[in-house]
Amino acid sequence: MTTGASSVSRVTSRPVAAAAPLTPLLTGPPTAGSVLAVFRSAALLAVNADGAGPRIVALLSLQAGGSPNGVRVPLSAHLRPFAGLRAGQPVTLGAREIVTTSDRYRLARTWRTAVPAVRSTAEVLDLVSAHAAGSPIGVPRQRVSELAAALAGGDPAATDLRPAVRGLVGLGKGLTPGGDDVLAGLMVGLRAAGRRLLLQQVRQAIGPDAADRTTAVSVDLLRLAAAGHGSTEALRLLGAIHAIRDDPNCDRHRAMLRKALDALLGIGHTSGADLLTGLVLGLTPSTRLLPRPSMPGRTIRFPINPTAIRKVAP
Repeated sequence: MTTGASSVSRVTSRPVAAAAPLTPLLTGPPTAGSVLAVFRSAALLAVNADGAGPRIVALLSLQAGGSPNGVRVPLSAHLRPFAGLRAGQPVTLGAREIVTTSDRYRLARTWRTAVPAVRSTAEVLDLVSAHAAGSPIGVPRQRVSELAAALAGGDPAATDLRPAVRGLVGLGKGLTPGGDDVLAGLMVGLRAAGRRLLLQQVRQAIGPDAADRTTAVSVDLLRLAAAGHGSTEALRLLGAIHAIRDDPNCDRHRAMLRKALDALLGIGHTSGADLLTGLVLGLTPSTRLLPRPSMPGRTIRFPINPTAIRKVAP
């Protein structure tokens, strides 16, 4: 009888590209893991690589978002590339390969996920807000406003972010609750803007007990964001924001910005909008994080939340 392992050993390794943070795991010695979840366009693997909790590796079809813990498989989602996987099945990662019960993938290259330094302007952030207005988010807007108020406290050394941050950890539904996506986006934005003290405060406020409060997938993505890694879509948006800052009326740069925004907003049900909400928070100077004065009955825009446009009661 032919075993599953021997069947896989005869399968030609398919070349894949991996996010840079996965390099030590994929090039190190073989490590056992398991399939965590399987979807049409992605599959999630979990492996205890360093004793600090499970590391997540996302196998991504060509249509899936470019997460900073992802491995891009060169197959379209309509081909159902992960149909042979089931939650709980064993996998092995290391020695430049990923071996499942049905497939073998060979590491061919990596892609950069490091968050770059970005200069933005109020005008550009307003463009971002206007484009994203109306997109649903996965957390109550009041929680985002509370986080914005904490960030707007002035002196970062005196700002107590802990209640607002911890109120978002694990808040929402799904494998990556909306509150976690907001915090991941926030840390990416803070790093891009060079606001290292606030970034450190957010990271400390999330705390070492995050694994007890949210999903393993979110914990891994929060860890990567804190270390300065972002998704392909988030980095593309940061590049577009940086490019348009000196000439916000340039049609080519505006088109680039719209395309990058659409790509980020297209991630998940609300994950992209939640990430964008946090990203704008991180990029926005503290002095602009409170609502702008407005005439009664006029619409005001909270730059801290690109999806929230509220009206002042007459």
